[in-house]
Amino acid sequence: MKTCKNYQSPYNDSLNRSRLQAIRRGKSVYRSLKHDYLFRKLIRCRGCEKRLIGELKKGHIYYRCHTKDCPTKTLREDRIESYFKNYLSYTGLNPKEELMLDEALSFLESNWLDTQRNMLQSIDLHVTNIEQRIARLTDAYLDAVLGKDAFEAKNKGLMFEKRELLEKKENLSQGKNKIFDKTKKYLELLKGLKNTYDSANYHEKREIIEHVTSNLEAEGRKLIISTKTPFTEFVFSRCGPVCEPNRGRDRTCNRQFVYPDEVTILYNNKPFSKEQIDQLLDMLYKAATEEVEKEKNDV
Repeated sequence: MKTCKNYQSPYNDSLNRSRLQAIRRGKSVYRSLKHDYLFRKLIRCRGCEKRLIGELKKGHIYYRCHTKDCPTKTLREDRIESYFKNYLSYTGLNPKEELMLDEALSFLESNWLDTQRNMLQSIDLHVTNIEQRIARLTDAYLDAVLGKDAFEAKNKGLMFEKRELLEKKENLSQGKNKIFDKTKKYLELLKGLKNTYDSANYHEKREIIEHVTSNLEAEGRKLIISTKTPFTEFVFSRCGPVCEPNRGRDRTCNRQFVYPDEVTILYNNKPFSKEQIDQLLDMLYKAATEEVEKEKNDV
């Protein structure tokens, strides 16, 4: 058998040789190539509740349910993405709406600063009052008016109350900044979400899809998109209901956008009024507050 003079077998490499021996002994499992498709493990079959699996065929990526006799058909990735981009097109703001939202946010923040200042002053007054009570309590103990056990019990209660107030003051100062930062983040997302998606790479697109959607389901040839707060409320307030709310589902996915064989055209994309802008900002602020509270509880 003739071989090329400079040929080197791949099995001469120590790492490959060790892996080959491990496979022969049954101590290593051969792993097939992992395809990082855009919607991999993100779409669930509504019929059998299993994930649709992506497959590359004839230059196109298809997602299909592998359950036998399941009525769910295949969905092509480019069509799924067009559905999602169609949804994102309703999350944008025109320049006038952006200006109105920025002004409303500035007004809300300035009002909150006044409220915060009053709350902080109230906490400081309570802390000063407690410190004065502690001082009088200490004087009574030193003058032998109060016994040791009674002093320690009352002093412990006052110190605990003071510590709670100081923690409340710290949370009030830090929480405000976090809430408004997240509100502004939501606002920036809504301003140019579709343009951001269009210019994003694969990993950034996956991140946007996971951030916006709470659930992706397939039924027959239909794609059902459920979205998270505040994106759901934003689109529904602009376009009106595409389907009735489902009271049995979680609040983050109680409304759905159903896309049949062609792109769904939602109700007229009407501009927001001043009242709707205020309602939208209130919704964003509440969503940011809930997220901050959730992060605080997770710590």
